[in-house]
This record gives sequence, structure tokens and C-alpha cells, in this order.
Amino acid sequence: MSCSLLVDIGNSGAKYSFAESGNIEPPKRVAGGEMLTVICDDAKRRRADKAIISSVADNPAELMHALKSHGIKTMLLDKETPLPFTVAYKTPKTFGADRIAVIAGAMAQWPGENLLVVDAGSCVTYEACTPDTYHGGNIAPGLRMRLRAMHEHTARLPEVEPDGDMPLFGNSTATAIRCGALRGIQYEIEGCARAMEQHFGKTRVILTGGDAPLINKTLNIEAIVDRSLVLRGLNHILQYNEDKI
Repeated sequence: MSCSLLVDIGNSGAKYSFAESGNIEPPKRVAGGEMLTVICDDAKRRRADKAIISSVADNPAELMHALKSHGIKTMLLDKETPLPFTVAYKTPKTFGADRIAVIAGAMAQWPGENLLVVDAGSCVTYEACTPDTYHGGNIAPGLRMRLRAMHEHTARLPEVEPDGDMPLFGNSTATAIRCGALRGIQYEIEGCARAMEQHFGKTRVILTGGDAPLINKTLNIEAIVDRSLVLRGLNHILQYNEDKI
């Protein structure tokens, strides 16, 4: 049975998973210094025959070389990778691999639908997709970035944890800061969803990223939380390019 290795490298470490018969296993996390050894050993143990790597950090040439040396056909998701959808982005060379993977994962999971894909991580990205076409998106500060910025760029505002009381309007300095950050993202998502529906028609809203569950609690619109979109997207792109690697 064919086994695929899916690797998503971030700034301080990586998530990776294996896919067999279309089923993607829960991801494992590994620190940057252990990444090469741990991933290669696991890939050999699982007898992976192909792999795809997405990286927002440096080019993972060493990992790619090590995987290939073990007979694993390996591809890097970058600006030259053929994609299973059309990209209407005017600067494709600056289009991040993580955003590409999220979009591919959403399109694979909900084919034939208009999608607003929101990735709530360090930044919040908003991706507008219709069937087979990515139209563009927005990038805004993430939840923790907003909270930290208010503390660091003022003289007296404290740094507030994202979890806690969430009245409609803050009734203390802490809740005012928390509500300002979280409600701001809530209103961005709801506004983007309305704009999508006005422009393209009925639209499904998908949330992913570390803060997706927390943000979803604030929304007054229906949304689906799927924190595996990057891995789903990597698997979809790998399958699309299987005969090219």
C-alpha cells in the first residue's frame, strides 16, 4: 500500500503526518533541531514512498536530500509547483506555501463550493475561493499579535490573555482589550463573508489555525473549524503531481 509523507515546516519546528488510501493521520510535532532525524526515521519505519514538503523557513534541502537518499520521491511546494486550481494572484512569487496548502486543502474537502478560508495563526489570512479558482485574500494581524502590540506600543495597557470574559463591550481594561482584539477579528470574518456572498453567491466559511476554535465561539455566522487543512492540501497537491516526481 502506498504511503505518503506530508511535512509542514514552520519557523521553530515542523508538523508531519502520513497519508494512506486518502486517510491522513493526526499530525506529529518535532522541534527544528530534531526534525531531520525524527522525520527520516519515521518515514523509513512507515515505508513511505513519496513525500511533499512545505516550508515558511529556509529551503529544506537537507531534509529533501535525506528522504531521496532513502528512495522516497520528494517534492517541495513552491511558486513553481503545478496546482490543481487557478491562481488569480498578481504576485504569485510572493504567495506563501502555507497559504497555497490551506487553499488546496479546503478545495479538496469542499469541491464545487465558494469558500472563505480563514487561517487564524500569527497573522489572520482571508482567502477567497470559487470552484477551481483562488481570487485573492487579505492578511491582518493575528489575535496574539494584536494583544501584544497594544501592550508594547502604549505606556499603560497591560498584556491580556486571549482566554477570558468576553462581554459585548468591555467592562474593564482587560476585557476592553480582549474584546477589541477578538471582536475585531470576528467582525472582519463576518464582513468578509458578507462581501463574498454579495460578489460570488452562497459561501462556506472555513476556519483553521491555532486560534480557530476560540474565534469560532464569537461568530454570529456558521463556520466549520478544520485544523488539518494544510496537511489535506499537501496531500491533494502531492496526488496532483504524483506522475511528475
